[in-house]
Amino acid sequence: MADKVTAVAGSWGFIIVFCIFLILWMIINYLMIVNVDPYPFILLNLILSCIAALQAPIIMMSQNRAAKKDSLRSLNDYKTDLKSELILEVLHEQIKELQSNQKKDYKIARRKQQIKWYIKYHFFFMKILKYDIIRYERTDVMNYKINMKCELKNVSETLKDKQEELKNII
Repeated sequence: MADKVTAVAGSWGFIIVFCIFLILWMIINYLMIVNVDPYPFILLNLILSCIAALQAPIIMMSQNRAAKKDSLRSLNDYKTDLKSELILEVLHEQIKELQSNQKKDYKIARRKQQIKWYIKYHFFFMKILKYDIIRYERTDVMNYKINMKCELKNVSETLKDKQEELKNII
């Protein structure tokens, strides 16, 4: 009810109608032969004072109600902002975790690729060594044969180590 009274009393229509009422009151009482309210318009002042006395508390009640609604609205906004901030923090942590996992996965994939390349390269190198050993066996160069066999043994041991490392990573 207070909000409705405040809405009516605070509108331009009310102000214009009230001004017209005041002007008509003064004109009618000034021009009438029998004056109900002579020139100082004491009755009009009494009516205006009563209206002001009744309007002021009603307007204050409406303002208090509006202030309560505003405080509830601001509290709700604060809670919403706080919840959004917490959600953003969780999302930020999840993104950090995804990035670190992505870096780990990239390092593992790169290491696997290096080991595969290393194995492929050494298989190729071992084939070359075998062909060289066979070729030089025919020419009876024993020193070269011994050196190549040792080198082949070293390469095959390294290859086994790399294969085990690849199995451990997988």
